[in-house]
Amino acid sequence: MKKNDPNHSKRLVIKIDSSNDWSCHDLNDGYILYKGNFSLWGEELVRFLSFLNSGVTDNHSIIEYISSVRGNFSLIVITDSLTIASVDHICSSQLYYLDYDESIVITDDVDYLKKQIDKQT
Repeated sequence: MKKNDPNHSKRLVIKIDSSNDWSCHDLNDGYILYKGNFSLWGEELVRFLSFLNSGVTDNHSIIEYISSVRGNFSLIVITDSLTIASVDHICSSQLYYLDYDESIVITDDVDYLKKQIDKQT
């Protein structure tokens, strides 16, 4: 999880393969990308949005909340104040990230990530 710092100069790059059943939900100050099978996902989404809108931003509380969500999933939350990338307990839908130079990349495509690494060498 990363707190978004407006003075931070790194560019966030999200590269998701849209053919992999990702869904998007808009937030007031950002969006959530998610995929997978959630237990009671409609209710989970409402609860998660309420949780995020409550102003909780400490890492421990967010990690604890996401850990309580049941199902097989991946999710990426982008808001003005934070970025969260998370997967379920068994990593059924993997996410990868790379922090390099001027960018932070989050992707579900390991080949794309490898290409980014190869550009650096």
